[in-house]
Amino acid sequence: MKPQGPFTLLLDKKALLTLNKDYAEYYESPKAEYMVAFYKTKDVAISVYKSKEKDKYKVLFQGEGAYEAAFKYGHPQIKTQGRRDEKLPVKAPLPLYPMVGSDEVGTGDAFGGISVAAAYIKESDLPFLEELGVGDSKKLSDEDILKRVPQLIRKIPYSQLYLTPEKYNEVHPDNNMNQIKAKMHNRVLYNLLEKYPRAHPFLDQFVAPSKYYSYLKGEPHIVKGIAFSPKGESLYPAVAAASMIARYSFLRKMEEMSKEYGIDFPLGSSSRTKEFATYFLKEHKDLLSKVAKSDFATFKKILEEE
Repeated sequence: MKPQGPFTLLLDKKALLTLNKDYAEYYESPKAEYMVAFYKTKDVAISVYKSKEKDKYKVLFQGEGAYEAAFKYGHPQIKTQGRRDEKLPVKAPLPLYPMVGSDEVGTGDAFGGISVAAAYIKESDLPFLEELGVGDSKKLSDEDILKRVPQLIRKIPYSQLYLTPEKYNEVHPDNNMNQIKAKMHNRVLYNLLEKYPRAHPFLDQFVAPSKYYSYLKGEPHIVKGIAFSPKGESLYPAVAAASMIARYSFLRKMEEMSKEYGIDFPLGSSSRTKEFATYFLKEHKDLLSKVAKSDFATFKKILEEE
């Protein structure tokens, strides 16, 4: 008789990578703030949570296909109905290193462009990254980013692209935000993989893999075999490093733009940004397409109210 679920497994990063690749096309938005990822097929729902144990993840399998799905990845113990816990084999995980990972910054900022970066990481780089405090750029202050990234890019190979606001406004009518991101990610990953072809590519997932690749039709070079993972910056050091480099580039570009126009442009799309945008449109409306993503609701609402 097949054991009854649900089943909870404790997986490390390597095992979770395998699961992420196998179920990438079934990814859905996490159902709770503390959930790392959620996948749902017709016969199994898989919920991934961060464990209290360092670098471990609690994975809950539910549904008719829960036993088969859990068995495929293996775990020291799975509860079986009416019997003591039994041992199951552990599936060999895919190799992690060397890795190339990418991330982007600026897609939620009304002012400024979009910065995308990729970083190349070897396993021997991990002590350096840990000492430097490499992590998700959204959890670090701008001061931390400006201080740490110069040290990071002196040691870690990387590729970085910046799409100016003016260029964004030019291409956006024919390319939605995800399509722009997909093309930029593909380019920086390709740039590094040309130099380090044995590296494994990782991407902080922002859209289903099938949709991601559909956005790249017509591109001269397309990186295949990507491991798509939501919240990838918390799983893979290369993505974490890329997020910091992308943030650093974005901050520098904002500084340059502020100096060029003599205006201190705000970050993000907060209420403060809207207040600034109201002033900006009154005083410098002719510059909008050169310094901001003019299709953002921040500007549309203000223009409608005029």
